[in-house]
Amino acid sequence: MDTTPAPAAGCGPAEALLESTPDLACLFDRQHRCIYANRALLEALGRPRAEVIGRSLLELGYAPWDAAMHGSEIDQVFATARRLRGDGRFHGPRGERIHDYILAPVLAADGSVQAVAATIRDVTERTAHEDVARRNERRLRAIASASSSVIYRLDPDWSRVQVLVGPGVENPPPLSRLELQAEHLHPDDHARVAHAVARAREETTVFEAEYRWLRGDGRYHWLASRVVPVRGDDGRVHEWVGATTDVEDRRRQETHQRLLLDELNHRVKNTLAVVQSIAVQTFARTGADRQAVERFHARLLALAKGHELLTASRWNGTWLRDVVETAIGPGMGHGLERFLIDGPRVWLAPRPSLALSMSCAPTRSSTARCRRPAARWRSAGRCTRRAATHAGCGWSGARAAARRSSSRSGAASARAWWNRACATTSTARSCSRSKHLA
Repeated sequence: MDTTPAPAAGCGPAEALLESTPDLACLFDRQHRCIYANRALLEALGRPRAEVIGRSLLELGYAPWDAAMHGSEIDQVFATARRLRGDGRFHGPRGERIHDYILAPVLAADGSVQAVAATIRDVTERTAHEDVARRNERRLRAIASASSSVIYRLDPDWSRVQVLVGPGVENPPPLSRLELQAEHLHPDDHARVAHAVARAREETTVFEAEYRWLRGDGRYHWLASRVVPVRGDDGRVHEWVGATTDVEDRRRQETHQRLLLDELNHRVKNTLAVVQSIAVQTFARTGADRQAVERFHARLLALAKGHELLTASRWNGTWLRDVVETAIGPGMGHGLERFLIDGPRVWLAPRPSLALSMSCAPTRSSTARCRRPAARWRSAGRCTRRAATHAGCGWSGARAAARRSSSRSGAASARAWWNRACATTSTARSCSRSKHLA
């Protein structure tokens, strides 16, 4: 405790200094009466100097318990000639205020304590901010505990990491990030994480990565981390704050789902192969029309190809262009490069993707005979309209050609193309709620 006595305030410069300070300052005698009060104290009390000088703590508005406590503290300073610091609440014209005060002895020439100087600072706003900060910290700890996440901070250069909140964490010291990674990060993930860290630091952007981390149980767990830069008023990054969550259960479930999906896809392929074999034997014995057999095989092959596309995307959907190329490609052989495919990027959900694959299947044998077959589509609002062409003529052109044709079979073929276009347009409209337009 600092025992250096305060200088006497009787001289002019000292009193001028006390009058200019924003802190509250006063002097007390041995009877706990105020013998001096600066301007800031008079304004806080809302009284003129004549109503303050010579008044006791009770007369100045302190509650009896507070007046007794402060009086005892003044007596202690008189007896020990040592400084004393404390805080308390004061009810004045501005309501309840919180004061942080220091009581110091004022020594006479013979070394005796002549008076007690009180320097009082209003810390109401600061205390309120500190209370808010403490509540926010408790709330943050509760959120981290509820989510099983660990929240931490990193130096601007990512050299040290310090855990802020997390399960079972109580203000640990900062640790070296590189040493932690060397000890806990899976060897196969070092290069990928280092690249993500370098990119985040270079571009001062968000760091996101999933990696395997050696836990206390001796096993590697998958963790997901997200770290964001914290910038100051000057725009520079002053620190990084991140959150890490254990995603081992989610990773295990995703692996299990992939295995089930792969097994399901394998069984679907086997089922389609069985269906094709049955169809071949049935058509061979019944002497079915060759064109009908070809169409059936085309649709079955298109269904299989559509399943392959969806399997590659884990049944999330496919791009319309991929569906058209996959459905038409087998029938075109090496002539796919002369097939014009034009249209915006359209994302199809699994169900309309399969429907579109099967609707394109019968076009292979027909388009193979065209000089310049083409498929075009356009997006209008939230609906996707698809149009295919024969030798550069759209569906409407094919319909007009059918009207001009003298062959009934040609007209029927053109009408069939037109009906398929309408059906595909209806299918695309029905899936507009689940697709994305790029």
